[in-house]
Amino acid sequence: GVRADPDHELTVLLGSKEGLTLMPRLLDTRHRPVGIPDPGYPAYEAAALLAGARPCRWPLDGERGYAPDWGRVPARARLVYLNYPNNPTGQTADRALLRRAVEEARDRRFVLAYDNAYSELGFGDRPVPSIWEVPGAREVAVEFHSFSKTFGIPGWRLGFALGPRRLIEAMVRYKSQV
Repeated sequence: GVRADPDHELTVLLGSKEGLTLMPRLLDTRHRPVGIPDPGYPAYEAAALLAGARPCRWPLDGERGYAPDWGRVPARARLVYLNYPNNPTGQTADRALLRRAVEEARDRRFVLAYDNAYSELGFGDRPVPSIWEVPGAREVAVEFHSFSKTFGIPGWRLGFALGPRRLIEAMVRYKSQV
């Protein structure tokens, strides 16, 4: 499991999509590239466009198990979306893939918006890891969960984000004004 400070590293959302949409605004990505996996959830591109950012798709190659090709992620990206179990492929990520994602985020100074909405649905015989299980992730990754997916209650719009204090507190401030 993962431990977090519920007062500073966790916030409730109107579905995970609310938090995923806020990320480009919180990171001031206007006119900057935002890395979006392809294939991926269409809301990532919409979030980037709403914030005035440049959505830049990078391929998840099926022949490589839908693993990211980090060389194709935009060099100046401040934000990169990542989603496992992946929508729409269903591909899961192991800890090695998540470790590499955290290393890339740390070395290249971007924030990972890790969409883990499908983590509780059961994909094979191994549990789906949290990116926060990876050392260093709590400094560079915000993980999103959706109760509507977990409990099969679409339309209830309930989720949460787990992330670095500075980003969760910014998200809470922003949410308090809209």
